[in-house]
Amino acid sequence: VISATCGAISGLAYMLDEPLTVIENVIINTLARDVGVVCDGAKASCASKIACGFECALNAFFLAVDNKKYGANTGIICRSLDSTIKCVGAIATKGMCETDKKILEIMLENKDN
Repeated sequence: VISATCGAISGLAYMLDEPLTVIENVIINTLARDVGVVCDGAKASCASKIACGFECALNAFFLAVDNKKYGANTGIICRSLDSTIKCVGAIATKGMCETDKKILEIMLENKDN
């Protein structure tokens, strides 16, 4: 969700001929604020998560256009965009394994409630 909305707004920045630094800062600002959104199994709340992600990415765009971004060492934000993306990738692949198991466990336990 966050990657898709971040990509969409980055594409918008590109179409508006914003410089590469603005596009990079859109990504950094979006990840700094909303990387913790967790998928919980494609329930009705997904549409709300998409809307929140879009709002976050749009806000990140306006900050970036004003030459504002979250600094390095703000949460998961690293010194470079590439390093930040690698950290997010590590969270999504390795870090979420136990979280995914716990979400599935909770969903199965609550299935009949």
